[in-house]
Amino acid sequence: MAQKTLFDQTYARGKASFLINLASSGSETIDVGILANATSGTVARVNIIDVEWSSAAGVTISWETGETDEVALQLSGNGAWKEIVIPYGTTGTPTGDINVTANAGVATVILTVRKVAGFDARTDYTSVGSANYS
Repeated sequence: MAQKTLFDQTYARGKASFLINLASSGSETIDVGILANATSGTVARVNIIDVEWSSAAGVTISWETGETDEVALQLSGNGAWKEIVIPYGTTGTPTGDINVTANAGVATVILTVRKVAGFDARTDYTSVGSANYS
């Protein structure tokens, strides 16, 4: 039905958040490869770190693969799950993209992810161990 990017922080370790409104049995795909500073759509990977939802009939969040999607979460009712780390899917031929699907009822999901692979590194930080201390 509708997907809106709430924010998309740049570079690796940045976060991105999405508001997803789903019609009954509707589905939306979050294309991870088009997030800010993705180096390549085929290797961009994120971890799910927060999810909030409201659904009469349930919601499934899954990692897109070349075959059957790998289910990350099955949610029902209303709730929030904060400060979690659900690593990106590795089953089959993973694309890194995330599918959010409503069961037989409308649903709203706010999904936040952290960029972990396939994104440019920040240039304004010094690498750990490279600083000289006296």
